[in-house]
Amino acid sequence: MNYDLDFRYRRALQPDALATIPTATQAVVDAMQDARNAGIDPARDPATIFAARQSG
Repeated sequence: MNYDLDFRYRRALQPDALATIPTATQAVVDAMQDARNAGIDPARDPATIFAARQSG
């Protein structure tokens, strides 16, 4: 299966798109799920980490 990890990286790099708490939370949740689906540990996935930092 192919997961759109590139989209998650681009989403994490756009802090203006993560302006509200629900949007930022959903971005992190989506990134974590995509990382799991791709066989990547979400705790070590750069897109997930960056999205979480940006939402903080």
